Amino acid sequence: MQQIAIFGATGRTGRVACRAGIDRGYGVTAVVRPHAGDGGLPAECRIVDCDLERPEDLAAVLAGGAAVFCLFGPRPQAPEPFCAGLTGTIAAAMRAAGVPRLLCLTGAMIGSYPTRRSWLVRRMVAAFAGRYPDSARDRVEQEAVVAGSGLDWLIVKPPRLTDGPATGRILAGEDLRIDGFSRLSRRDLVDFMVDQLDADRFGGRRVMVKEGDWWGRLWDQPGNSLSGRSTRFNSP
Repeated sequence: MQQIAIFGATGRTGRVACRAGIDRGYGVTAVVRPHAGDGGLPAECRIVDCDLERPEDLAAVLAGGAAVFCLFGPRPQAPEPFCAGLTGTIAAAMRAAGVPRLLCLTGAMIGSYPTRRSWLVRRMVAAFAGRYPDSARDRVEQEAVVAGSGLDWLIVKPPRLTDGPATGRILAGEDLRIDGFSRLSRRDLVDFMVDQLDADRFGGRRVMVKEGDWWGRLWDQPGNSLSGRSTRFNSP
C-alpha cells in the first residue's frame, strides 16, 4: 500500500483529502500540530503530532512515503506568513527521506496570470494583495519553493472552493480562464489531486482547476478539456 502524508490535514480541504486517499486505497498519514487534536479526521488515518522544527519528527512522518500533499494556507489566527518557509522545510525533509512527489495547493488568485483572469478576478487579486501584502507575497514565494524543490511537483490552483458534492466535471489546464463564476467543490479538487498520483499528466506545472460547465466550455481554451474523474484530463 502506498503511503501519502497530508500536511494541513485538519483543515476543511485536508479532511476531505484524507477521506479520499483512504477510499482510493492509500495509507494516509495526517500531520497535525502538537496538541491540535484530530479535528474530525477519519479513524483509518495515521494521525501524527509533528513538531515541524524537529527534523527527526519530519523524518518519522515521511519514512517510506510515496507523496506529500501540502494543503495548508494562511490562518486568520496566525497572521505571520509561514507557507513558503514551511513548504521549504517539508521539501528538504522529503529529499532527505527519498519521498519523490510533492503536490501543493495554492489558489487561482496567487501569482500573475492576467490573460487567465477576468476583469473582476483581476480586481479581486489586486484587492487581496493590497489588504494582505505579506500573505500574497508568501504564497507566491511558496510556489517558487515548490518549483525549485528538485522534486516531482505539481501546484494546483483552484478558484472559490465549496463544500458541495463531487460533480465529476473538472476542467484542468495551464491556460484555464478563471472568472467570477468559477468554483470547485473540495471533493472534486481532492479527487483531481489524488488522481494525479496514479496518472500524473501535469508534473512540473502550475495547473488551474475548476468545475466544468457550459459556460466554461464556451469561453475556455480548446486545450483545457472537460473530464470526469476516471476519464481524461487534458494532456499538456
